[in-house]
Amino acid sequence: MKPKITVIQNLSLQNKPSYINRRELGCREIKCIETPNTLLEEDRTQLTETMKRQLNVRIMKAKSIKEFQTFGFFIYGFEIELYVMRFDKENGYQLYLSQNITLSTTSSSYSNLDITLGLLLAFKNIITASLSDDTDATEPYIYNKYVMLLKPTVEFVNE
Repeated sequence: MKPKITVIQNLSLQNKPSYINRRELGCREIKCIETPNTLLEEDRTQLTETMKRQLNVRIMKAKSIKEFQTFGFFIYGFEIELYVMRFDKENGYQLYLSQNITLSTTSSSYSNLDITLGLLLAFKNIITASLSDDTDATEPYIYNKYVMLLKPTVEFVNE
C-alpha cells in the first residue's frame, strides 16, 4: 500500500502557518544530531537575529504592547529549545529560553510524552496570547512611542 501524499497548492503568506495578518510571529532552526557545537552556537545567533528583525517589524504594526514579542524554535537531534524575544521600554530587547524539551524517543521516555505535549501546548498559548484582538482594530499604531528605543539588527562600527 502506497502512503497517501497531500499536495499543498497556492501556498502564500495568507495560509502559511508562521504568518498571521501577513506578519511573521516566529522562526526556527533545525539541525541534525551530528552538528558540531560551534555550528549550533552560530545557528542560535542567526535565530536570535531573525527573531529581533521579526520583532522590529511586529512592533511597527502593533496596536498593543502584548504584540511586542516573537518566538523561536531551535531543534537539534532530540532536543527542542523554545525561545521568546520581548521588547519593553525599561529593558529593551530580552531573549528568554522558555523551555528546553527532550523528545520522547524510547519506551522509557515515552511516559513523559504528556509533559512534552503540555509544554508545547503552553508555548502555543503564549504565542496566541500575543496576537491582536478584534478590539484592537480601531486603536492607533503605537510605534511612534517606541521608535527611538528600537535598535537595528546589524550595526556598523567605525574603528
